[in-house]
Order: sequence, then C-alpha cells, then structure tokens
Amino acid sequence: MRPFPPSPPSDYIWLRVSKRRAKLGLLLCLSATLLLAAFRRPLLTAVGDRLQVRTPCKTADVIVVLAGDPGDRVRHAVGLYRKGVAPKLLMSGGPTGGTSWAEIMRRQAIGLGVPERDIWIQDRSTSTTEDARLSLPVLEAHGVKSICLVTSCYHSRRAARTFRGILPEGCALAVEPEIPAWWRERPWWQHDLGLLIVCTEYAKLAWGSLFAAEY
Repeated sequence: MRPFPPSPPSDYIWLRVSKRRAKLGLLLCLSATLLLAAFRRPLLTAVGDRLQVRTPCKTADVIVVLAGDPGDRVRHAVGLYRKGVAPKLLMSGGPTGGTSWAEIMRRQAIGLGVPERDIWIQDRSTSTTEDARLSLPVLEAHGVKSICLVTSCYHSRRAARTFRGILPEGCALAVEPEIPAWWRERPWWQHDLGLLIVCTEYAKLAWGSLFAAEY
C-alpha cells in the first residue's frame, strides 16, 4: 500500500495564521525579550534576595550556628556573642571527615576567644531539618526560650522556616544571616557557585512546600 502523501503546505496550521496575528506574536516576543534584557539585573537580584531573611536580634538565650561553610558563619556568630547578643553558642553539624562540623566550629570559636564553657554542640545532624530536630533537646535541656539563628544569607529563609516548624510555640526565633564575601562582591548569577546554590535552594524550598519535607 502506498503511503498517504504529505499534506500540502497550505494545510499546515502555522501557515494559516493571519499576518496580523503573526506580527502581533512577533511583537510580543520582541517586547518580552527587550524587557528581560532591560530588567535582567533587578529581576535576578530579587531572585537572590528572596532567599534571605533577617530579623535583627538584640538579645537571646543562645546563638545557634549551622554548619556548611569554612568558618564565616562562626566568625559572624562570635561577633554577635561579643556584642552581648547571647551568652552561649550552639554549634550544629554532623559527621565529616572523621570528626564533626560541630567540633570543627567549636574549635574555630575557641580560637576566636570564646570560652569553652560557653559553647554547646549538636554533632549528629546531616540536614537542616535534623539541625532543628536534634538541637531541640539541647535547647530544652538548658531551658532556652529565645534563639538567634546564624547561617549564610542564601540559606536563611529555608533555615528559618524549618526551625519555626519544629521549635515549640513559646520559643522566640530571630535570624542574623552571614553574607559571604563572594555573594557581596559579584552578583550570584555571574559565577557557578552562586548559580548552583540559588537553584538548589529554590528546589529545596519547592520540595518542602509540595511534600512537607525539608533538607
């Protein structure tokens, strides 16, 4: 059996679109492209800013520091400690390379002059959710009623949402994010690390919203 011949070009639906509609569609595409080019920087800046939460903390019972960077978060937390924001630091972070993030951060804080007696550790967590869940018994054991949470700026919204969902209702939470130098010096979309982090954070926020799960 011979195959049916292809439909003639006049039957193709895209060739039956009126010239007026085609011009309108082209104009809309061109306008959208020009708008995106003109407002690209403020739009992308807003995307990065949306990940950040800051609620200034004047006083708290403890500063909770989340693991995940070479030491900037600890330095920021120690700065808050020296200002009298809180009398204690809780380092939260699980196993890594034969030790734990919490222990590494504890040593960093001691090296910056914080007395060992003012440092608590939680060294079992492997995610933001576990940071909150596993820190809770430590906080409750010390009768903590207010927390100053320290993490990187791009992680602050997700971390704050996670902790608010796990902490008891009577426990106050403030967020004092640390802003890495690389985030300040260049827009996040101009280097691979920024692109990776922002995309990952939005994916995790979306996953948490859709499936009530956090990482």
